[in-house]
Amino acid sequence: MEIKVQFKVINDDHTEIPYTTIEYTKKYCVVYNYLTANDTYLKGDHITLVLHSTINYASLLEEHINQWDGGISAAFFVSTPRLTPNSTIAVPSLLLQSTIAVVNQLRMYEGADKLSIHLFFEKGSFKKCPQVYLRPLDMEPEAADLKEFGPISTIYPINVARNIARKAVKTKLFLSGDIENYFVKNYEPRMLKLANELILKKKQRTVLIHRRFELDKGVKIPPNKQKLKELIKAKKAVEFHKKVYWTGHKIPNITQWLNVTENTNRATVFMVMPYNNSEWEPQYVCDDRVPYHDESFPFRLRSNTHLANELCRDNFTFTIVNDLFTVHLGIKQKETEVDKMHKRISKQNNLYSKVVENFKKRLDKQYPKTKNVCPKFKP
Repeated sequence: MEIKVQFKVINDDHTEIPYTTIEYTKKYCVVYNYLTANDTYLKGDHITLVLHSTINYASLLEEHINQWDGGISAAFFVSTPRLTPNSTIAVPSLLLQSTIAVVNQLRMYEGADKLSIHLFFEKGSFKKCPQVYLRPLDMEPEAADLKEFGPISTIYPINVARNIARKAVKTKLFLSGDIENYFVKNYEPRMLKLANELILKKKQRTVLIHRRFELDKGVKIPPNKQKLKELIKAKKAVEFHKKVYWTGHKIPNITQWLNVTENTNRATVFMVMPYNNSEWEPQYVCDDRVPYHDESFPFRLRSNTHLANELCRDNFTFTIVNDLFTVHLGIKQKETEVDKMHKRISKQNNLYSKVVENFKKRLDKQYPKTKNVCPKFKP
């Protein structure tokens, strides 16, 4: 049963705004819709962009506000409040207060009415989600100063964040993305037309996949495929993670895709791609028939890859679309030491092996007819 208590923000004028805090999977407390998008984006004909983040990356939402035409549902992971000695009032951390301050800055941007922001933290030692009083900071931190707050004392619960942001989605279509990946101009209205036709009207059991790229430092987001093509030719753009984990992101026939005449009005189908690589990590537009992310998978270890494998077992097809793409600013040359550390921690005490084993058992039980149809999941 959901435990509901009040989450309050004390404004400068000392008025209190109540928010409902909800227990999530007995391990987390969630404030849904600290910011709520305009009904145009919640109930209208749109694709909702599902994002997740910590305060360190919050400033990147500004570009999404500018580039994305639909609503945005974003979950922010913050540190757990601490109890006062009498255990009646929880004291918010500086990180939690700072997140509130940054989110309040976001609401000032033009187009911020498309944002729905959700906050969540580990329940920790609380028996139930606590009543929290947040006081405004004397000075709101600039985005450039956010690194000072450092990491939260736990591995980022990436799939919890993804699922919390997704549960708040009100539209029929959504895209679970990464906050560091930006969309080509007019992605949402072009993809919406194709998704409405194939997924909602024809009820095809498919996901609509865009290609992903990385840009050299200082290169601006290309406004169209032609400009992207020029950047690739100049070696200022490459396919996503081509230098660090090409196996997980390769989509064939890139030359043919680049040479298809661009349709600026709507997305079209390039091809239906066979699922023959269990390490593939596509990103796509879909509807609620797609399963939620498995929250047992840890950060950096198949946390997104596993879902494509489950889609195959659940008889989904994988449709690559023309023209539409995302870009990451910066070309990753090698795996970072922080990434390696997260993987080492997640593999301690054989925990990850148990996650993979349980995942395979669940798929075999839930989708027995496709056991020998899809490639075996690789840990």
